[in-house]
Amino acid sequence: MIPLPRLADYSRGIERINIEQSISNKLESIAAIRKVLDQHKRQADDEITESKLKLAYETLSEVEQRWSSLLSNLIKPLPIKPF
Repeated sequence: MIPLPRLADYSRGIERINIEQSISNKLESIAAIRKVLDQHKRQADDEITESKLKLAYETLSEVEQRWSSLLSNLIKPLPIKPF
């Protein structure tokens, strides 16, 4: 049983675990999508397909970098900007 005075701490801990799992799942999805694109890249035989694949890889890299950064900086407080 969770003591009532510690309920908020417990809740924050569970929420953090959920966020970490969610981001990890997103990063795993990006890796899986990259594998699919690798298969299509081997079959690409025209400039349009190659161009679209290049854009897809670039987009995946940007998204992956953003999620990785959020995950690694999760415990750092966000800077508060005055109005």
